[in-house]
Amino acid sequence: MGHSIKPTDVGKRVTLQFFDEQGARREVVGILERAELRGGEPVLFVRRKDDTLEIVPMGRIRAGRVVGPVSR
Repeated sequence: MGHSIKPTDVGKRVTLQFFDEQGARREVVGILERAELRGGEPVLFVRRKDDTLEIVPMGRIRAGRVVGPVSR
């Protein structure tokens, strides 16, 4: 699998499937707020509908895509 999420997708609604630090599979759906380097590794910041922020290292993403318009 792969993903098509890019730093240029900031502001779009995305879905990501990824592995957390313990190796468990997780998923997040929300607005991609920003992308930056942390410790030399690219990470994505996704804001969920409940306003929590998920920080996802790009190297842990197994699948991801833009999923339609932003709804507020």
